[in-house]
Amino acid sequence: DKVIAISKATREYLIKEEHLTIDQIEVIYNGIDVSKFYQEKPAIFKTPELVIGSVGRLSKEKGHKHLIRATCFLRNGNWRLILVGGGELQQQLKTQVRLLGVEDKVIFTGDVDEVRGYLKEMDVFVLPSVSEGLSLAVLEAALAGKFIIATNVGGVPEIIKNKENGLLFKPKNIEQLVRHLNWVNENRETAAKMAQKLQAEVKEKFDINKIIKKYQELYENIINK
Repeated sequence: DKVIAISKATREYLIKEEHLTIDQIEVIYNGIDVSKFYQEKPAIFKTPELVIGSVGRLSKEKGHKHLIRATCFLRNGNWRLILVGGGELQQQLKTQVRLLGVEDKVIFTGDVDEVRGYLKEMDVFVLPSVSEGLSLAVLEAALAGKFIIATNVGGVPEIIKNKENGLLFKPKNIEQLVRHLNWVNENRETAAKMAQKLQAEVKEKFDINKIIKKYQELYENIINK
């Protein structure tokens, strides 16, 4: 009766590639357990060191090599990068880190069952993906109160409004990512306020309990028809 798209970008894809009509599609965003990831008073930018992180499978479409390269051009040499997740590119990325001479600054966690502890350590969460649907990793990091820098792909711009509650950049655009990271480091107070704004918006819009109600209403409407 209906096809559910997890973002408006997914809806556009279904219309263009699967030739569905707009009436056939219902947009219901992915939901997230707010109680699990929400941080009441997130501690970000509390030390001179800038802790940058990313959570996701180490695969080509996730774009980690561009993030690693960008960190090497930061004006503030006092940074640390935490890459949470395992994947087929782990050895390749470790080689890249060694060749760039930043082995002491980049941490590879490998596969983990629990990301919350790592999120707590981060000031900035970067999503460098080349392609993406609606990133749950971004929603989790936003609820944890982190400042988000992400590529403007898929449903990401439906979460992050550039220069309002975070920063967007074009996939593979290392120069733009470097500018964003430098800006955050040099405007920490403003960045912290933007992160608070995003946290409140994600809590309001993507709460799993509200998403469940939307599914329930959709099923009830279909049955009643």
